[in-house]
Amino acid sequence: DITLDTVVVKSACPSRGYEGFACRQRAGGGGVFLDQVAIDSAKADQVGDLFFGQEGFRVAVSRDGIKYPVATTGWKCVVTIVDGVKSTLTNPIPIRPTEIVAVEIYEKDEDVPKAYQQFSWRDGGYSVMLKRTVPPLRCGLVVYWTSKER
Repeated sequence: DITLDTVVVKSACPSRGYEGFACRQRAGGGGVFLDQVAIDSAKADQVGDLFFGQEGFRVAVSRDGIKYPVATTGWKCVVTIVDGVKSTLTNPIPIRPTEIVAVEIYEKDEDVPKAYQQFSWRDGGYSVMLKRTVPPLRCGLVVYWTSKER
């Protein structure tokens, strides 16, 4: 008889879709994973409320009363993705918890999965607050999933 070594097949999680979220959650990477149960049990009025008590974040409120996360570690910046695509005016960050089914939170840029590292860069340019040009920065990342079908 010939005995063969055990073959272990490792595959990367899909980068897009709720299936990718569930895979990364099972794999237990460097992020915080909030599924529907965690979101519902938080009893949050706004998505920003989910960041109260989250390591590396504080919650700020816009002039129109919208709560949003602000990074407090590293370069103190956070990039947001909605359904696998960078958030924009046409792909906005959800406001109400009922609009999302899951959230992935990566406090530090080194925790961001390889599939999303391309998104974790904040563009450089002139900073009005700092009154100088700043280089592109690697930031923390928040990924919102609005549907299990995407």
